[in-house]
Amino acid sequence: MLKTECPKLKLVTFSSAKWEETVNCWRSFLEYKVLETGYLTKKLVKTWNAPNNEDSRYAILTSKFGDQSVAVRIVENSIPSNFEPLRTFGWASISLIVKNLESIVSKINDSPFEVICPLRTVEIYKKKIRCLDIRGIASEVISLVEIEEDERLNITPADCNVDRPFTVTLATRDIETTKNFYYNKLSINKAAEIETEIWTLSDAFQYNRDTTYTLSQSPLENYNLIEINEYPEDATRRTSIPGNLCPGFCHVTLTIPSIDELSLYWLTEPIIIEEGMHKDCKQVTFFGASGELIELIEEN
Repeated sequence: MLKTECPKLKLVTFSSAKWEETVNCWRSFLEYKVLETGYLTKKLVKTWNAPNNEDSRYAILTSKFGDQSVAVRIVENSIPSNFEPLRTFGWASISLIVKNLESIVSKINDSPFEVICPLRTVEIYKKKIRCLDIRGIASEVISLVEIEEDERLNITPADCNVDRPFTVTLATRDIETTKNFYYNKLSINKAAEIETEIWTLSDAFQYNRDTTYTLSQSPLENYNLIEINEYPEDATRRTSIPGNLCPGFCHVTLTIPSIDELSLYWLTEPIIIEEGMHKDCKQVTFFGASGELIELIEEN
């Protein structure tokens, strides 16, 4: 393992064919606010292996009343007509930490979001949480999770009804290979594996809901998590339009103290971001063990 600091979760990017509607939906029904909006530069999309997304609109949003240390970035993009969320490898979903789930349910029911798994209590690592799973206009899958203070992972409860993204979920073919990759390359500790039901996954593959899956949850530096799910044999690689970002969750952005300390195969040479909230920061991208795209930004 390379001796470096564990990364911090900074951004989660997903693409939408109905960009304006998607942004407004997050603003109106999840109480998120726009921090930044604009058009993607040629230099940036080249690092994403998505040259066709030059000049695509984007918006960066955070919780309006909560923790703004982690944001979502919504990018305008053409989506293949056959895209089915939760059935392919790569970044699969995110979890937002929330409170007062009952009050959120009524608001979601009157929104463009679709409830795909009802409000329920589940047990992860012998810790009970309450969650509600929804799908947005861009087919983005979101778990709204209500927890009590978690001393094991040092995760504190939400400060408002819908707070920050605190978990990114990665779909992989082999969980051990993926855990080793993130441990060896980014110093993300390997967490114990558990077997548990994942209703959203079973529904997506049309399995019985009592089917169990292997998962692990590793803490990142800023009290957030990366969850790795081992997908069934029916899962496939995600199809995207050549030259475009992939549909669904495209990539995750992590911040680290020094890019030069890492030994990875970059998609391009590191660049200096020219505008926006990370202006003058060094940036680079690479593919993970399951073909997922990861963006690194060097903190000043």
